[in-house]
Amino acid sequence: WKARNWVVPRIFMSLIVPAEWAPHRAMWLGFPSHEELWVDNLEVAQGEVAALARALAGPGREHVRLMTGSPQGEADARHLLGDVTGIEIVPGRFGDIWLRDTGPIFAQGPEGGLHAIGFQFNGWGEKFLMDHDDEVAAQIATAAGLPLTPCDFVMAAMRFKKASRQCYQSSRERDEKRRQAGLCRCGMPASSIRVMALESA
Repeated sequence: WKARNWVVPRIFMSLIVPAEWAPHRAMWLGFPSHEELWVDNLEVAQGEVAALARALAGPGREHVRLMTGSPQGEADARHLLGDVTGIEIVPGRFGDIWLRDTGPIFAQGPEGGLHAIGFQFNGWGEKFLMDHDDEVAAQIATAAGLPLTPCDFVMAAMRFKKASRQCYQSSRERDEKRRQAGLCRCGMPASSIRVMALESA
């Protein structure tokens, strides 16, 4: 691996990315929309994301923006969630539902204005290259009413694979225990992780 001289726009030096628990306008979710990808698991996956959206919009009191990736996906989402207060269905295009990795990062400028930063996405180290995933950041920025500020830096690249055997094994054992308990690494329900992105207030 070789270091690269990244070109960082000067504006980035003055931006602040709010913490995940800071007030925000919306929570973005990706809705499973492609039968050819999910096959027999599509209905189950849609049900889990729908349950997550209901929990966020109900007890969580979030404004949920649910992005769908196909006309059929939009129809399915409206069937399951079209009448739920606090859920806005946003037609779009994507390959994978992990909007946390493909969507923009919202940041606040010194004057208080919002900026949507669009990092590059390479399918997690070119392992899972899917149509339209590189367009998600721009779509979300447009829906949020903000211009997209592009950045050359690749996020979620998964290029660094080497770790000591001891750290790797202990991490695997810990993750396996959490997986059996239905939790992700941070202790949240596994089904709720990696599909969410926050839109700053």
